[in-house]
Amino acid sequence: MRADTLDRLLITLAVRLHAFAFCEIMQGWRLTFDPMDAVTIHYVLAGSGTLRVGDAPPVDFARHSMMIVPPHQSQSLETGSVERESRAAEHCKILNDGLVTFTAGDGSRDLLVICGTISASYAGAFGLFDHLRGPIVQDLSSEQAIRGAFELLLAEVARPGVGTQALTEALMKQCLILLLRRHLVAGAA
Repeated sequence: MRADTLDRLLITLAVRLHAFAFCEIMQGWRLTFDPMDAVTIHYVLAGSGTLRVGDAPPVDFARHSMMIVPPHQSQSLETGSVERESRAAEHCKILNDGLVTFTAGDGSRDLLVICGTISASYAGAFGLFDHLRGPIVQDLSSEQAIRGAFELLLAEVARPGVGTQALTEALMKQCLILLLRRHLVAGAA
């Protein structure tokens, strides 16, 4: 796809953030998620591990990696040599500020990931990730803008106010564009 065509598509990209959560995973644990109807975005705040999605090969990730998981696929996040497993749906709690936390283990944050479910479409016509077959995992540790956007997104979700939905969706769009830019450049190299 030509760069000018891709630019036009990204200009019309609409992002809806449906849910937002923290995942706390202890060393030696795996946190599993049932298939979801929406695309899942993960951003690693601390630690490193492995992402497993459906039948795709496992993919390693580290701190400041961003991952996109296609809809309708089972997925899991793990760290270290896995000895125990926890289903996200059975180990979640709502914090005082309204955020949801999924926990695998004793609550240790050996791996700390923020997750969101989104829909992303071009001018309402079709979904950006509708035909994605496997996960996209990209190291964004050199992208200060991503770290800043996720910090602001977390702060906004923790203390919502007028315009929270518009701001969080704009921040998520910024993160997706930076991820796609990095992913496309890496694929061209």
